Amino acid sequence: MKSLCKICQKEFSSFFKLSHHCKQHNLSAKEYFDLYLKKENEGFCFKCRSITNFKSIEKGYEKYCPSKDCSMEKKKETCKRKYGTDFFFQTDEHKQKTEITNLKKYGVKSSNQSESIKNKITQRNRKIKEYENSVFIIEYANAKKASEILNIKYTTLNNILTGKTKKCKEYPNKFWIYVD
Repeated sequence: MKSLCKICQKEFSSFFKLSHHCKQHNLSAKEYFDLYLKKENEGFCFKCRSITNFKSIEKGYEKYCPSKDCSMEKKKETCKRKYGTDFFFQTDEHKQKTEITNLKKYGVKSSNQSESIKNKITQRNRKIKEYENSVFIIEYANAKKASEILNIKYTTLNNILTGKTKKCKEYPNKFWIYVD
């Protein structure tokens, strides 16, 4: 696609070359875009109206700001356009692919129907129940060592402890760990 410099009327075979040409006019690609190509309301998030990131002379600004809420809106918009739903996992295509994969891996349509998966879940729940209604004092710096003592994976221990720790007043460098 051909592009024309709005300052000197020189023609370029691509926007990439035009963006490099802007340096001859002592302008960055963003400054050139803002002065000569920017449309009204461009550069502001469609949802929250905050400033968005500049992509290139050819593409202009992002439609949404990088905040979590706005980027989720962008993902939903893209999925709606491509698949007709807010999220890909809601599509029939995803459901069919999941069923095919589960049939290949486990011999059943849903992984929750698999005996091996059921056994893994049961074992995990038993380990958690072993510690039910128990209170431990664990040195925070030695969480990995504590996971070895308790004979559970470090990641599992962290998952159990997330949001369930409370500072111990008697031992400032230790935490009461409530596992319920």
